[in-house]
Amino acid sequence: MSSLASVTQWHHEVDVLICGFGMAGSSAAIDAIDADPGAKVLIIEKMSERYAGGNARASGQSLMINKNPEALKEYQRAMSAPNPIPEDMLDIWATRMSQLEPWIQARAEEVGAKFIKGTGFSEREAVLEFPEFGAREAVAYTSTILPIPAGVWLAFKANVDKRPVQVMYETPLVDLIQDPDTLEVFGAVVEQNGQRVNIKARRGVIIAVGGYENNLDMQRNYCGYQDIHPLGTPGNTGDGIKILQRPVPSSGICAIAASPAASGRASCIPM
Repeated sequence: MSSLASVTQWHHEVDVLICGFGMAGSSAAIDAIDADPGAKVLIIEKMSERYAGGNARASGQSLMINKNPEALKEYQRAMSAPNPIPEDMLDIWATRMSQLEPWIQARAEEVGAKFIKGTGFSEREAVLEFPEFGAREAVAYTSTILPIPAGVWLAFKANVDKRPVQVMYETPLVDLIQDPDTLEVFGAVVEQNGQRVNIKARRGVIIAVGGYENNLDMQRNYCGYQDIHPLGTPGNTGDGIKILQRPVPSSGICAIAASPAASGRASCIPM
C-alpha cells in the first residue's frame, strides 16, 4: 500500500480508474459511462494495444447463458466446495448472471456484431465444463459473438472505443493509494514510460487485472502445480492479487472498489 500522506503530486485525476482491459475492465467502463455519461473514466493496461484483451481475447469466446439462478448457485457451490463463496455474494452473482443475456445482445447490436446461440465453432449447443457438479442444470446453452476467433472481445472493445473512455496501454498497476486509518482507496500508482505516476480516482478504483496462470511461482505456491504452461495471455501474472494481499495498518486487506455510479469512495475491509 502507498499511503495517502506520501502523495506529493497527482499526475492525473479521473472519476473511475479501471485497472485491466479485458472483459471485466471493458464491461466496467461501458457501465460506468452509461450510468453517468459525464464521468471521466480511465483504463490502464499493462500490455501493449496489440496484446491487450486478457484471456477474453485468447479464450474460445463461449458465453454461458443461465436461466435458473438456483441451479447456478448449486453448481458454483459444488465447484467451490474447498473454498466456499459467501452466500450473499453468491446470491447476487447468480441473479445477475441469469439476467445478463439481453445486455450482451445489446452490446453486440450496438456495434453491428452478430450474437448467436451456440459456440460458433461446433454443433454443440452448450459447453458443459463440469457436468458432474451440475453443469447440465446450470447452463441453459452457450452463446457467442461472431466473428470467430475473438468476436466477444472485439465487440466489447468496440463498445469501449465508441465511448469517451481513455485507455493507457503499457501502463501497469504498481500500488493502491490508501488512507491507512480509514482504509479508503483514493487512487493508484502506475508505471508509465519507466516513471511512477499517481492517478487520483474520485469515485472508485476497479481491479480487473486477471489471474496468475502465467506466474509459475504462484501456481506452485497456491495450487502445488509444477511446470504448467497455460495457453492464454502472457499478461496474467498475478499482479493485482499481490497488490491486494499487501498488509496495511490495522490489518486491512483491500478487497473491492466502489460502484462507478456510486458517490462514495472505494474502501478496504479489515480482516
